[in-house]
Amino acid sequence: MKKKVNILVVDDQPYERESICALLEGEGHTVKGVSSGEEALEQIGKGRYGLVVTDLRMPGMEGREVTRRMKAISPQTEIIVVTAYGEIPTAVDAIRNGASDYITKGAGFPEMLLDSIGRLRLRSGESSGRAPSKVVEIIGENSSIQEAKRLAGIFARHDDLRFPILILGETGTGKDLFAKFIHQQSPRNQKPYVEINCAELQENLAESVLFGHEKGAFTNALNRHIGLFEQAHQGTLFFDEAGLLSQTNQGKLLRAIEQQEITRLGGVHPIPVNVRIIAATNSDLKKEVAEGRFREDLYHRLHGFDIHLPPLRDRKEDILILTNHFLRQFGGENKTISESAMQHLLRYPWPGNVRELRIVIHRAVIVSGEKTISEKDLHHELLTEMSTSRADKNPPPEKPEDHDSLPKMERKLIVRVLRTCQGNIHQASKRLGISRQTLYSKISRRNIRAEEYN
Repeated sequence: MKKKVNILVVDDQPYERESICALLEGEGHTVKGVSSGEEALEQIGKGRYGLVVTDLRMPGMEGREVTRRMKAISPQTEIIVVTAYGEIPTAVDAIRNGASDYITKGAGFPEMLLDSIGRLRLRSGESSGRAPSKVVEIIGENSSIQEAKRLAGIFARHDDLRFPILILGETGTGKDLFAKFIHQQSPRNQKPYVEINCAELQENLAESVLFGHEKGAFTNALNRHIGLFEQAHQGTLFFDEAGLLSQTNQGKLLRAIEQQEITRLGGVHPIPVNVRIIAATNSDLKKEVAEGRFREDLYHRLHGFDIHLPPLRDRKEDILILTNHFLRQFGGENKTISESAMQHLLRYPWPGNVRELRIVIHRAVIVSGEKTISEKDLHHELLTEMSTSRADKNPPPEKPEDHDSLPKMERKLIVRVLRTCQGNIHQASKRLGISRQTLYSKISRRNIRAEEYN
């Protein structure tokens, strides 16, 4: 049975407000409508609302400010912003202020609103009658990585070809993983997912690779070739290291995004393509624009729906979780790591980020002949000499938790995850990347009491 929700509807237009209220009441929800952001904040302070549906453009306090203030008063309340197509970049700002989703006005609005509510309830553990699809696993409890995952899910569901998605982050932070996650979360998840590493895209072959060519288009073009855009039709095309695209190819990509059509090399007829573009780079594109290496118009087209991935050195608590995950992946349920070895991993600045940690753990599992990985199993050149030299040259900023001992850091992390999972041991063990038996053991060893997380 579907659980009913207390919903607050905020819209200064009486007809639209009453229409939304009638729609939601027809689904069995308890609904209250108000005409301004000020009234909405007053109601949030008085009542218990699980969901707020607010218009973006209103006199006085607009939807973005309503969202920001509501999340400060009631962080658990889900907020859906209603917007017109031309206001999508502004709606994205509301998402960054804490909104859970946005819905565009026009044809299909009622269905989109009900579908969004169903997804939000499914995410919070309530049944919406739809089975969740299998998705790429993104691991981490750090607030920055959780926010990146939240934005990725929202951007994935809004399948507007005019707004590509840009993923920013250092090498090894998981940009390709996020691209696959977005594809699997999107309505295109049963369609092709095609990726290209722009660092390997040769200038003289780029047009043929991207757009294809007709037979006889150039010497040795003995057959028609279908390019990546056509291969990805109705699906997703991922440009990894997009900052390395040449100026010429940047212009061709911009035209394909804006016109939603391509022409094969040697061809004369434009071919419509329905492709969602995801781009990723470790470059500072703003600096690249200023120095004339990246087109400003393409930069502005890409960076509206942007996601920033933090480096591993800023996700200290996730080193524990990721290490446990890789231990299980490469060594099975029984492989563990000693606290002294773990201290090495926590002190290292990880210039190669998650990718480097994965390689280090994989190697340690292979060379270790024991159940528990110790210091001697770690790559000492990597974890001592390189750590010292790189840390001296470019020390990462210290944070208060850097001075915590491993047991204290682990205790804090377990309590936080248990609170998030409302004491559910099965869910918490999955998020921590350990078995339930290991989690029970750690709860006992760290003297964690039930009242700390319930």
